[in-house]
Amino acid sequence: MITAAARKKLGTARFERIRDVKYLSWEDVFEVEFESGLSYLVSNRDLRVANRLPHRSAAVAAAWVDPELRSGFHVRYEDGSVAEASWEFVKEQA
Repeated sequence: MITAAARKKLGTARFERIRDVKYLSWEDVFEVEFESGLSYLVSNRDLRVANRLPHRSAAVAAAWVDPELRSGFHVRYEDGSVAEASWEFVKEQA
C-alpha cells in the first residue's frame, strides 16, 4: 500500500477504476483502493476544501464508490452535505 508519494505534474495520472473506499476516522483520511491493488490516502480536509464545504462540520456518515463507472467516490456527512472525488483527484493528490 502506498501511503505517501512524490507529487507529480497535473495531468499525468492514468485512468484506473476504483475498487473500494474506506474512511479511517483515527487519521481523518479516506483510503482509496484501485483495481491494480494500489491504495492512496486522501485527506478529509482536502476533500472538503475541493468541494467548497466548511472546514469544521459533521462527521462522515457514509462513503461509497460510484457503482456504474467506478471512476470516483462520494461522501455523505451527518449534516446532509455531500462531497465527491474523481479518480484523478485521488491520484494527483498523492
